[in-house]
Amino acid sequence: RLAADEVRITAARFLAAAATSVQFPRPAGPEVAVAGRSNVGKSSLINALLGRDLLKRGAGIITSFITRIRSNDVPGGWIEFKSWDNVQQELSGAVAMLPITESDPSPQKTWDLRKGEHRERLRKKLAEAQKQLQYSRSSLDAPFIMAHAYLDGFPRVQNLLAHQPHKLTFDKDSMNRHQDFVGVESCAVYLKDVEIHVPAPWIGEHVEIADCQGS
Repeated sequence: RLAADEVRITAARFLAAAATSVQFPRPAGPEVAVAGRSNVGKSSLINALLGRDLLKRGAGIITSFITRIRSNDVPGGWIEFKSWDNVQQELSGAVAMLPITESDPSPQKTWDLRKGEHRERLRKKLAEAQKQLQYSRSSLDAPFIMAHAYLDGFPRVQNLLAHQPHKLTFDKDSMNRHQDFVGVESCAVYLKDVEIHVPAPWIGEHVEIADCQGS
């Protein structure tokens, strides 16, 4: 976990601005966010409310990505992966924030994990950067953690990404597969959005509950 003063933003992109509340995006229905410290039972609370073991639970930080659960008569859902361009942009921005290392004296501006030589160079750079950070008694900061997660998760998601954001859909029998991605940091870093549909008539139609990351 990173302390508040250790977090550094490595990339940002302007999307839109709202001068008044009239310009806010219109919600499809009521929205509820379940937030709090890590490992206090947020996912367990939502599971209890829904009456099913939908969200992954366990010791430590389990929820690595905000999961939106929407009440719907048809169980299922989807996870949306980032595009390769998005991954490349975020990874390159994170690596640019790392210390200069012996294996990478002339910092490479663009990193593409689809290239084996890039993965090997990044693996060496991260190992050297970790030693430098530990020697200087600096914590492993956000850019290092992001780059490391991208490298670790690549073998698992490489065949699921495309040039455009891509969705992997689930039905009632496969919907728990979202846990394999949301609950693992090295997979969650590749995600753009997650939405799970669960029949929950007692809370009303199209109510959305968000299981947030630990703060």
